[in-house]
Order: sequence, then structure tokens, then C-alpha cells
Amino acid sequence: MKRNAHTTVVLAAALMLLASGTASATTITGTTSNLGGHDTWNFAGNWDMGVPSGSANAVVAAGVLAEAWNDSTPTYSGGLTLMPNSTLQTGWTTLRSNSINALGSSTVTMHDGTQIRLRMPENLNIANNFELSGDASIHLSPSTSAHHRTREFDSAFSGPGALTLIGNNNNTGILDAANTFDGFTADADDSWRVDAEVDGALGMGDVTINGRSNGDPARGATLRINASNTIADSAALHLNGGRDHRLASKLILNQTEVVSAFFVDGVDQGAGTFNAALGLTTANGDPLISGPGDLIVTGGGPAPPMPVTILSTDFAGRTVAGATASSIPWLTNGVADPGDLTAVDINNAAPGTFQLFDTPNSQGHFAPDLNVANEGPWEVDIPIALEGGPVEIQQVVLDWQHFNNGGAFQSAGINRPLDWTVELIGQVAGLVDSETVNTGSGGFGETTLDFGSVFLTADQDWIMRIRAVSTTTTGNNTGLDGINVIGIVSEAAVPEPATATLALLGIAGLAMRRRRRAAA
Repeated sequence: MKRNAHTTVVLAAALMLLASGTASATTITGTTSNLGGHDTWNFAGNWDMGVPSGSANAVVAAGVLAEAWNDSTPTYSGGLTLMPNSTLQTGWTTLRSNSINALGSSTVTMHDGTQIRLRMPENLNIANNFELSGDASIHLSPSTSAHHRTREFDSAFSGPGALTLIGNNNNTGILDAANTFDGFTADADDSWRVDAEVDGALGMGDVTINGRSNGDPARGATLRINASNTIADSAALHLNGGRDHRLASKLILNQTEVVSAFFVDGVDQGAGTFNAALGLTTANGDPLISGPGDLIVTGGGPAPPMPVTILSTDFAGRTVAGATASSIPWLTNGVADPGDLTAVDINNAAPGTFQLFDTPNSQGHFAPDLNVANEGPWEVDIPIALEGGPVEIQQVVLDWQHFNNGGAFQSAGINRPLDWTVELIGQVAGLVDSETVNTGSGGFGETTLDFGSVFLTADQDWIMRIRAVSTTTTGNNTGLDGINVIGIVSEAAVPEPATATLALLGIAGLAMRRRRRAAA
């Protein structure tokens, strides 16, 4: 029900035990307002103990609308409690940034039916923790002055209630923390989007992304998933109505997400894998899904295993003796440490002298002193011994660098293409798969070789053979800056937590090295 701006504002007088500790609560008791009825919060005559400041807590009584619209709104370190069906609105048409101080500096507790309305015509980063004691909502911009604004929630929502975010013309709502609320809904007054930035951002219950309430299929909300586990695996995802018409689709999957059920406009899509390649559309004929990720729907069964780093190194701190690199910092997941690596001059073009560079630029690289165009290719075998159950190889990512004959980096603009070949060879099975990718031009880069799904079993040892072959007559010496093998590790070979963490750090380490080198 719409409330008049002059609705009586009454705050319950009580002692509130909040996250900040026990402090007295200040209470609005009168009906007087100023600023045209949009700043009842800051009118001292409305409070029995003064406008909230210092260590005070504030409580908005059931069914009451309180409004803050004043740059003199004081800060207070206590918490804010919204009793059932109450509302707090911050801001109106003119920018008065300090109006947001009405939220307090501690936990905001929202009971059933409560709403916070952020009418402030500016982007907001909200650091408060929220406790949802019932189902509550936050309106990102109930005013044209707050359109085209971002509201970023940096801390967590917790509690048994469900959260509804309501957006308007070109709003962006960003969830930056792992939340534990029981259900999430995005409602559209007009086109807007919500960004789930971290694992757990969308809470523990079902997630619903609705179109505009008047049914306009061209206006709605879009969900952008930017982390790999934003929705609980046991939850259902509901996509209803139109998308944000400025964005590519209703659901943008920048990472793969797992859910138990998937509904589009109320129709159960069943179990399976859903992605942009399927070409699904909304009722308006707009794309339903875009982005590189997959939506994996389990149908209520256990979530499928997710790809992880099985084996990686960035060669940091490696030592060199002839053609052998030692002290290699391997990160492993379900396989044994491969140990030292020795390069092989396939054509024996430099008998007795073939070795790895150990120059200043080649530190942290596996870089054979061999011109792959003029002298021929080189290769290296990496032993893979499984520590438990089968391992599924999906991708091998090679971070590579061209060197000149003196072991210094080649310039970034050179055009010296190269073929990288990776073979998977079993002690008994022999060659089971081989993939080759051309690097194209440039002095360094990253090459991904896709194996799809190759299973290595624990009944034999395996070798991953990497080979560098020039496809031009212009010479260069080529080395590796990093290796990352990605796939699925069976439950019988799940690593200790510390090892799994190191594997994830390994991925980040490789990326950081590439960025540092590219900027050099």
C-alpha cells in the first residue's frame, strides 16, 4: 500500500541488542516533518532522545515510513532495525550524500515486509551487514533521479528471510559477498541487471529473475553470473519475462553454474546443460542465455564435479644443468609431483651442446637453446602418475615465450608462428590422444589445447609429451613460461585441502606472471 509522505513516524522505544553491542534506542514520537515531508529522520522534534548519533541504535516501528534527505544526517555507530512492514527511504531528487547515514554503521535488521528505498541520485557502496529476520526488499531507485545508478552491497546478508531487489531504468545491483538468505528475487520496474560477483552471492534458496510487472517483454531484469558457484547447488533458477534490453540476454553466464532445477516462464526445462549455443529465447524472441559458461541442471541429483587444476607450474625458482631443469615448483591435484624435466633435441642438431638457457630473461622459464626453425623442434616428457582414481584431462594451457639466440626476450611484434603439440601416452595404452595448435604471431602468448575428455586410469603410468615445432623459416628459440593441466579428479583422488588451495593459487600465479611480462 502506498503511504503518504506525512504518515506518522513512530519508533519503538526499547533497548536493542545488536551487533554493535547493547545501546539505548532513540525513538521518533511525533508527526512533524520538514523539507516538504521528505526528511522526517532529521527533524529533532520527532525523536524522544534526539536524531540517532554516536552509539545509539535506531528502530522503525511496524508500518511506519521514515525518510532521510539531508546532508546534515549524522553518523551513528549503532544498528538499524526495521520492524514488520516498515520502510526507510534515503534521498529524494537533490544529491545529499549524507542521507545514507540513516542506515547506521552496524547491522541492519529487516523484519518481514520491510523495505529500504534508495532514492539517492548517486552510485552507492553499502558496507552494512544485513540480517533478514523475515522476507524483505530493497528498491534500488524509486525515482527518475536515481536511474542509471549502481548499488553495490559489499557485506553479507544473512538470516532465514528471502531478499527481493527491485531495479529501474539502467540500475545495476552488485552482490559482493557470500550471502545466506533463503531465496533471492530480482523484480523489474524497468530494465536493469543484477551482478553476482562471488561464490554464494545469491544465497541458499531458489533464485527468481522477473520481467516488468506490467508484462512488457522488452523490459525486465538480467542476471549476470561472474563466479562459479553463486547459486546453491540444491536451488532452482526461475527466469521470467523480458531481459534488460541493453544487455545480450536474460542470463549472462561468465562462469559455469550448477542448479537443481531450471524454469523459464514457469516451464520446467528438465536436467541437462544449457548455454548460449542452444539458441534459447525469451517469450519476446530475445536470447535467453549468453556468455561462455554453462548452466548445469542436475534434476535434484548430486552436482557434477567441476574442472580443477590437475598439474601446473610457473617454473619460478627452477635451476638449470645442461638440458635439465630441477627444483620446479609443481602444484598437483590427484597426481604425483613429476620432478625434474629434461628437454630433448629431436633432430640432434646440437649434439653435446644442447642445453637450457640460464640467462637473466630466461629465469622462471623452461627455455631450450635451440632455434626451432633453423635447427629443428624440441620436446619434453612430463610423467603423470595418478595417486588415486582416474583423472580426466580436458585442457592443457601453455604459457610461452620466444627468445633470441642470446637468451633475451624477442620483441612482442615479431611474426614467427609455432605449432605446439601435446600428446598423452600410456605405459600400456600407448598414444591415446594428440592435439596441435598454432600460436600465430607475437613474441609471447598463451595457447590452449582442448582434449575434450581423455581419461587416464590408475592401472598404468602416463606421459604428457609437449613438442614445439616452427612453421616458419624465420628462426627463434622458444620456451615455456608456465604449464596448466585442467580436468576432473575422481573422488578417489581428492587432494588434501592445502593442495587444492595451492592449485587454485597456481592458476592465479600464472595469470599474474603473464600480466607482469606483458606490461614490461
